Order: sequence, then C-alpha cells, then structure tokens
Amino acid sequence: MAFKSKTRANEYSREYNKSPEAKLKKAELQRAYQQTEDGRLRYNASKYRYRDNLKERVLSHYGKGKIECVRCGFNDIRALCLDHIKDNGAEHRKELNISSRGGVGSYSTCAALLKNKLPEGLQILCANCNMLKEMERKEKNRAKNPFYKEKEVVPLCQK
Repeated sequence: MAFKSKTRANEYSREYNKSPEAKLKKAELQRAYQQTEDGRLRYNASKYRYRDNLKERVLSHYGKGKIECVRCGFNDIRALCLDHIKDNGAEHRKELNISSRGGVGSYSTCAALLKNKLPEGLQILCANCNMLKEMERKEKNRAKNPFYKEKEVVPLCQK
C-alpha cells in the first residue's frame, strides 16, 4: 500500500509542478538564491563550464578533433573563433536565426550550430588570422573599384 500512496504523491507533485503558481514560485526562489553570494558564484561557475564545454564541442567538430587555427596552428582556445570559408556569414546567421547583436555572440552561435546539427562550411581561425582574412577580402574588393588607387608611399621627411 505504501507504493500506491507514493505513486499518488508523485502524480500530485508532477501536476502541481506544471501549474503556473509553482513555476513562478520556483523562479522566485531561484532568483532569491542567485542574489546570495554563494548562489551567484555557483550560478556563474555553472554558466562558465557550460559555455566552455559548448565552444570546445563545436571547435572540436570543425577542427576534426584538433582545436587549432587552420592557417597558423595556434591552439589557445580563448583566441580561436569560427570562420565561414566562403565569406557568407551574414547569410548563414540569417538562415540559423542568430542575432549578431546582444549577448555573448559566440556562445549563442555555438548553441545554434549544435541545434542545427553542425552544418558544413565553417573552419577554425585564430583571431589574428581571422582579421587578416577579412583585410584580404576587403583589399580584393577595393582592387575591383576603378576609382580606387593603391596607396602611394610618401616619405615622412624629405631632405
């Protein structure tokens, strides 16, 4: 008989937890806990572990097991980022419904990539190589402009 009463108690508990009052109460308790120093520290530590794990999983996939820059081999995960091979990042973010504004972009991007089963067309670059690739892309676009002239070298001081 104890089993039936325990089952009944579990059913009641499940139903109560689905109610809006229970959800509000749970959220209120969680907010109150996060306001304490211990709660805030635990929450932040959990958030950092989650984000680090997320980034590591995504980079590991796109690096085919190696987490390093495809150009120079740099492997400090703090400075590694994802790059669109075909320079179609804006279109790709639009497809995946990822905002380029607000929040910590790389983590929402990593979460969206995982949610979309890690689509192809991305590579790992370090921040330096990523910036150089962007500069090279801009230089190519400038060269196509007939009104753009290459920078003339002007000596700093003439004697």
